[in-house]
Amino acid sequence: MISCKNIFYLVTVYVVSRVAYKYYFVEKKKPEPKPEPEPEKKTVINEALMFSTEFEKSEISPFNSRLITKSMSRLLYYLQCPKYNLDLCMYLITNTDVTESLMALHRRGVQVRILFESEMRDVPGSSALKLARCGINVKFTRTRNYMRHRFCLIDTLSDANGTPLLMAGSMNWTNQALCCSFDNILITSQETLVQPYREEFERLWEMFEGDTYEDEW
Repeated sequence: MISCKNIFYLVTVYVVSRVAYKYYFVEKKKPEPKPEPEPEKKTVINEALMFSTEFEKSEISPFNSRLITKSMSRLLYYLQCPKYNLDLCMYLITNTDVTESLMALHRRGVQVRILFESEMRDVPGSSALKLARCGINVKFTRTRNYMRHRFCLIDTLSDANGTPLLMAGSMNWTNQALCCSFDNILITSQETLVQPYREEFERLWEMFEGDTYEDEW
């Protein structure tokens, strides 16, 4: 006859074995939960470019063998960064490296929109018509007020995954300003600065709806 002590011993062994089995053969087989991915950190960009005749030309242009300043090299670097779109509001462009950068973006499939002061369209050396003829969406302002804005927006489309950037400053993108003037360009990814310029560009783009290169030629 089995004693109560033996019964208690058997029950204890059974319970311990079941617990051990469940832990080692059941719980251990369950896949460990994957850690939740950390939210992607946005790239923060804040850079100031200064232009002056006093700066040494120590960099080589990516479009030709000419020497350029470090600030010019940085400007061309940012002009090669867009993945989705580039919106540009500029009084005048004459610099060939800048012009080549914009046309290269267009050939790459980046959406490029440029708004120029209409009186600068036919100025000797102006790149406006050259950019329009290569297929870039170019508009010319038609107003009594001069279009004095000098800013550029990069990857600001709502569905873009890149880092939205603003480039703004005192400088027209001309040979004179890039080489022979005291000028500046500020580059920033701060949303509080990017957004007002984005809204202003869209406002002007709609205001001059129809004032495109195709409408005149």
